[in-house]
Amino acid sequence: MKRIKKFQDLLKKNRWESCIISRPLDLLYLTGVKVSEGTLYITCDEALLFVDNRYAEMCANKVEIACENKENFDAIMAEKDLSAIYFDSVHTSVQNLHELLKSFNEKKTRFYPIENPLEPLRALKDKSEILRLKTAAKIASNGFLHILSSLEVGVTEKELAKRFEIFCLENGADKLSFEPIIAFGKNSSMPHYRPQNVRLQKNTHILVDVGCVYENYCSDMTRVIFYGKPHHKIVTLHSMVQKAQSLALDMCKAGQSTKSIDQEVRNFFRLYQVDEYFLHSLGHGIGLDIHEEPFLKQNIKNDTLLKSSMAITIEPGLYIPNVGGIRIENSILITKTGYTDLTELPQGPFVV
Repeated sequence: MKRIKKFQDLLKKNRWESCIISRPLDLLYLTGVKVSEGTLYITCDEALLFVDNRYAEMCANKVEIACENKENFDAIMAEKDLSAIYFDSVHTSVQNLHELLKSFNEKKTRFYPIENPLEPLRALKDKSEILRLKTAAKIASNGFLHILSSLEVGVTEKELAKRFEIFCLENGADKLSFEPIIAFGKNSSMPHYRPQNVRLQKNTHILVDVGCVYENYCSDMTRVIFYGKPHHKIVTLHSMVQKAQSLALDMCKAGQSTKSIDQEVRNFFRLYQVDEYFLHSLGHGIGLDIHEEPFLKQNIKNDTLLKSSMAITIEPGLYIPNVGGIRIENSILITKTGYTDLTELPQGPFVV
């Protein structure tokens, strides 16, 4: 109910008469229940959740606000004297919008799009969310160490990915945050590479980007392993990325501009004339979504100032075709004076 109240306060602040929320993760955040489909009608002093028969009993028992069958939506909305309804323009499909418009086709209600209306609330994590983020990060870090102990000549990328998944599921994770990225040697030059039946050989490097979900909250981390002695260019790249990671982390504190942190890392890479090989943003928020606000990138439309209790990743990387790639990624929690490291693993490289 606290989150509903906070959202109602946001409605008042922005003078939004009423709002329709239908994205499942936003419904989970506000109500505490996980549904694949539902609609929340909310005003400054009223909140009503519409679900179908699959979720009626669960919501009646667990949700602290009033619940109704979705079949009653049109009839109940017909009784509301609404001049304006705001909706999430990012996650409302055209079909759903047409259905909403149809529900109000005889009224003078106007619909106004807003991007991610819950973004200001979800970006700031409360104590229960922080605990879940820490647990998810711990499971993933231990899963990485499990991969480390599983290395042997001939093992495939796919086999290591499967071993990581099994470890996480056996140690408390609900599922993985995303398909693991386990890339041997030159394969690591592709930032979002997917594991193949490539067998591990001596004197190569391994990029490991993994995460898991614990009680709906995600973790995300990347480390590099030197299996024997990799190419000298890879060793040099790792050193540069490691310095960039430390530079970015040193800037992470409440009040700092996300765009400026990203730009600082790009300026650093430019000094070494490798900035063209940094192929993605510096980081992103993490929580119920694996990628959520705030985003750390130079070309973002609206710059964001970091606030205490924001959870973000910092993940500089360099990727050179036919050579390989290096990425180091930590999930951190912003504090008033700096940050708390959720990943809790050395930057590496991990040498085997």
